[in-house]
Amino acid sequence: MASAISFTAGGLIPFAGAFAPTAGAKFWSIVLFTLGGLLITGVVSARLAGSRILSPTVRVMLGGSLGMLITAGIGKIANISGL
Repeated sequence: MASAISFTAGGLIPFAGAFAPTAGAKFWSIVLFTLGGLLITGVVSARLAGSRILSPTVRVMLGGSLGMLITAGIGKIANISGL
């Protein structure tokens, strides 16, 4: 149950960026909302673990960004776009 709730909550962050008025703004809005969510996730996880904030936050943001790039690249190769 906790996994379902956290997955849904995490998915709502980039979804909120989808309400930008134009397609170009929508793309960047989703990216920025997602990076903001990754930043918050990194900081919160570091604080809960009792570790320094910078290293885990950078790791979460780089991993999430890499995931977005790979997903966008696959969509580009397959000529599929959600926007």
